[in-house]
Amino acid sequence: MLARMPAESFRVPDFYRRTDMEVRVDHCPNCDGPSKLQRNDHRIIWPLIVANSAAQFTPYVMEEAWTCVVCDKTMIQILVFGAGDEQDRWPIETRLIYPDRAPRILSPEAPESVASLFREASLAENAGALRGAAGLYRAAAEALVKDQGITEGNLMNKIEILATKGVDKDVVDGLHEARILGNWSLHEGLEFASDEVGDVAELLSDVVHELYVIPAERHALKEARDQRRTQSGQDRNS
Repeated sequence: MLARMPAESFRVPDFYRRTDMEVRVDHCPNCDGPSKLQRNDHRIIWPLIVANSAAQFTPYVMEEAWTCVVCDKTMIQILVFGAGDEQDRWPIETRLIYPDRAPRILSPEAPESVASLFREASLAENAGALRGAAGLYRAAAEALVKDQGITEGNLMNKIEILATKGVDKDVVDGLHEARILGNWSLHEGLEFASDEVGDVAELLSDVVHELYVIPAERHALKEARDQRRTQSGQDRNS
């Protein structure tokens, strides 16, 4: 749509002339830790600016380069701005183009049937295919319930059966969120915002932690205790 529009003149707001902007982030796309990013370069890449004195904006696209103060590596993002006046400073779309966003990965304790669907969902999420991602996160939730030994009925009933087995309410709620998001995306054609899809991914990760990681940790601790007791008994008898 943008490519078919004429490259009209527009005035670049002073807000976007600055290169000394800093933002704090929870996850640097390079080192994945909390950090502060410094913007060290930016430019409008569409349309071609033929004058800076026009009073009216057109839609435009900007490229920004940011550097992490922790790992000293760079990220580059594209921002799309809609038509408006100088006060419309928030992009209607933001896309990270470097580095490639790594897919979300579940803990190794997760069943492979769940982990593979979850990873595919994350790849779709990173590509901006949010309805596809929602459907795959729903499929991961269904595979998880099946791995818990529940195979009868639709997904809503399967989750409720899981609830009767003493599973924590937060786990049940997280699975229902994945189910509902997937249903509305696939059956109703609704497209949710990226943070809504990401929130469901985090909920599924929490579910895997509760159902698989914590029991595995408890089992490992028990084995370590048993091994110490066995060794202690051997020492006393020697």
